[in-house]
Amino acid sequence: MFKPPFLICTLFLMMSLAGISSARSLSILARPASPELVEVEPGEIFTMSFRVTNSADTREELTETLRMPEGWRVVMPMFEFYLEPGSQTTRLVVVQTARTAPAGTHEIAYTVTSLRDYTLTDTATVGAVLPDVYNLSLVVEGSAPEQVIAGEPFEFNVRLSNEGNSELPVRVKAELPAEGRVIVNPDSFHLGPGKSRIIKVTARADPAAYKLQRQHVHLQAAADKEKDGRPLSARLSVPVDIVPLVAGEDMYYRYPVEVTGYLGGDDEGRSLQLGIQGSGHLDEARKRRLDFVLQGPDQQDKGALGKRDEYRAHYHEPLFSVSAGDRSYALSELTSWYRYGRGLGVDVHPPDRLFGAGIYYVKDRWSYQKRSDTAGYISFSPQPWADLRLNLMTLHQESWKTMPSSRDHIASLQGKFNFRRDDNLEVEVGCSKKDRGRTGRGTAWRSVYRGKAFNDVHYSFFGRRAGPDFAGRYNDTAHYSGTVAFPISKEIRGSISCSRYDSNLDKRPERGAASRENFYSGGFRIKMPKRWTMNMDYHFYDRRDAQPIPTLEFQEHGLRAGLGRSAGPLSYRGQVRRVQTNDRLAGEIHRGWNYDFFTTYMPARTLFFTFNGSFGDNNPPADSRLLRRGRNLGGSVRWHPASNFSAYLNYSRYDQKDIDQPHRERVESDYYRAGLEYRLPNNHRVGFDIWRSEENQGNSRTSCFLKYTIPLSLPLGRKKSVGSLTGRVYRSDEPGNPGVEGAVIYVDGTATRTDGSGRFTFETLRPGEYSLKLDERTIGLDWVPVDPSSTKVTVAGAVTAESSIALTKAATLSGRLIVVPGNEGAENNRVTKNSVVGLGEKYVNSDAAPNDNGLGNILVEISRLGDIRRTVTNNEGFFLFEQLQQGEWAFKVYDHNLPEQHDLEEAAGTISVRPGEKNQTIFRVLPRVRKIRFIDEGVVEAVPPSGNKP
Repeated sequence: MFKPPFLICTLFLMMSLAGISSARSLSILARPASPELVEVEPGEIFTMSFRVTNSADTREELTETLRMPEGWRVVMPMFEFYLEPGSQTTRLVVVQTARTAPAGTHEIAYTVTSLRDYTLTDTATVGAVLPDVYNLSLVVEGSAPEQVIAGEPFEFNVRLSNEGNSELPVRVKAELPAEGRVIVNPDSFHLGPGKSRIIKVTARADPAAYKLQRQHVHLQAAADKEKDGRPLSARLSVPVDIVPLVAGEDMYYRYPVEVTGYLGGDDEGRSLQLGIQGSGHLDEARKRRLDFVLQGPDQQDKGALGKRDEYRAHYHEPLFSVSAGDRSYALSELTSWYRYGRGLGVDVHPPDRLFGAGIYYVKDRWSYQKRSDTAGYISFSPQPWADLRLNLMTLHQESWKTMPSSRDHIASLQGKFNFRRDDNLEVEVGCSKKDRGRTGRGTAWRSVYRGKAFNDVHYSFFGRRAGPDFAGRYNDTAHYSGTVAFPISKEIRGSISCSRYDSNLDKRPERGAASRENFYSGGFRIKMPKRWTMNMDYHFYDRRDAQPIPTLEFQEHGLRAGLGRSAGPLSYRGQVRRVQTNDRLAGEIHRGWNYDFFTTYMPARTLFFTFNGSFGDNNPPADSRLLRRGRNLGGSVRWHPASNFSAYLNYSRYDQKDIDQPHRERVESDYYRAGLEYRLPNNHRVGFDIWRSEENQGNSRTSCFLKYTIPLSLPLGRKKSVGSLTGRVYRSDEPGNPGVEGAVIYVDGTATRTDGSGRFTFETLRPGEYSLKLDERTIGLDWVPVDPSSTKVTVAGAVTAESSIALTKAATLSGRLIVVPGNEGAENNRVTKNSVVGLGEKYVNSDAAPNDNGLGNILVEISRLGDIRRTVTNNEGFFLFEQLQQGEWAFKVYDHNLPEQHDLEEAAGTISVRPGEKNQTIFRVLPRVRKIRFIDEGVVEAVPPSGNKP
């Protein structure tokens, strides 16, 4: 077990053993060329610009990637591009936000990387601020049953979705007409942006209702917000819903592994590559995680789609984590930030502890002058909102050709502070020491502050300065920027932004131009009806060389206007920019236009189109920041018609003429990229990608990539927190006890169906006692369980319980309730169990009995082992009980509606039922025997009529 004191001592020991030397600054540099904080709406298309500089001495082929929040889309396809030594270019990035993107500030990271050497890479970030959007929807989850019995409970599910981008406290209520009752669970909760939740509704219809047709459960979900000036709510009226059939999850915890074969190549050849990778947890508690990649041999020289060979692993658990192999290792932004190479690293981060520590070693793989880093840190968190780190690093560069070896020491102190929910401050100061003949010491600092004030004012401030002799990630540059976005009215928002970038801070002649760049912008944004948005911005850019004899000095003024709409399946945006450039050294003024349009179309959830284009002046100055050269056109298609198939197609066309080299031929290039992936029935996946570039000068390249992936799921152990239940539904009174296919078994709210042999399985049940409920409609009316009490079962953790249900032929009991006339002799009309003799026999046959002898509306009850069934005789006195188990059934006939002066001959008793029998019986209602009493006392005399006197 690694202890923090041991790691600290080891860290300082390694620092002391390392020597001293110099480091190269970034050879590939990326930085925002547009405001670093933008305000956008959910679903909106917006643009960003990044300035990419190649300070290396080799021509590099670069690839671009974007790290965005989930659900955001790239509108304009991104392709690989070449950048000459010492040159720079502005790259346009077009993104569409997700319609349910949460409110707040989201980070978009633009990364540019050399395909030859992964070490040559840099990342620039832009913050996108989204306002609060509120919307709720209620839909039925599943389908409604055909019939609900009055007075009996029923259940259904609905799904409440938060289609906005802010968390909402929600209250749900429901009602049923007349005397119905409804309970919703849960009835109060918080719902995250873009999230949904199943709500269980338990209801009981009015017992006095005749039928439930035209009666609906009315539901309302409300939140303490307003939308369009009205309280935010969602309403739904539904009859009922059913619980989906689910048999549980896998009873084992497994580790997913994928084995992939790659066949890639270009116009010059093909090569085969094999890869094995795994990513997942190693325990049921999901506390220990392992990620690894084994991929080789190297295929990078086989076209733009070729992959490097990589071998890496990362293990993580709550106390510590270990990284090894080919990956990016990071210390801090000033020292070394995600340096790619082959190495080993250990981090110790005890939970709920104040201190943490880490150390790593990494060495370049493909650079000409090999570099190796030994680095470590110690962290201290005195408060939950504060985190401090001491970073130490030694980097060593081997000698190569005329370049001598070197060794540098770098140290920095870093702090992160979350003052409030929306205010974050990060500060880092660093110093370095060299031993290569110059002063050998350098300093650097960096600060980032982002936050929100008055609930609606967003701001972002950034500053970084690295001295001329600083040996860390940045060298001899300074970059400052700030952006503030604020409300002007309810529908109008404004923003101001400024930035400054300096290089060659001490104006050293051997380092060339001392560039000083200033950028200022301001504008407003209007939200219009029907989801239209409009923006207007002013930009000012000033760049000059601070050397005594300047090599450049020019200014740019620009106006940009944009109009867009995002509603329904179609979103589009267009913008126009007018720029004036003043080259003061050359005494030239250039005026130009740029036009851009971007469109996305999603006619269905399975199909997504993008279309974009830019055109305008083709001859702006090479150093222009506000105007882009050339014209381009492009688009993409994403098709996902089924869960096991997806395809895409990207296309871009670039048309550019280099006015700095007038004799150079105009360059027209087309880029294509397409691919598809298909998942086979056995879950194997086949993928194919092809990339092609064509130029009017005759240069063309093609790169293809075929891969076949075999997913594996390695069982690591049985889950101890849950058990499983398996069993069989079978017919016990048939030879061989055949199984019943398609029988539905319910356990604790979940259900499953039996297979062809009658077997069923519930894979993940919490330990406890359960009752199996058989849906008798799925086994047919002629079958019933032999013993209903056998459906009780106890489930234990990590154990598979067994419980089967035996079926037998169902019996029936039918009969009639008759009124026996007073002159019928009782001695000739006895009723025996399971048979009828004498007078009763003719009354069982409805054709032989007169209608006025049957007695209707009489309640008849039978019961057995807790199973109580009741029915009421019809107008002719008939009743019927079906699907009866074998055994003794107790019967009872209620006398509430008997005729006056009549009694039941036998009001209660038992009846023996055998499998498959159709039993018949009658119950007789007899008139009571009335006795007449004679009184011998009294006098009888005549009374004259009224009014007559004797």
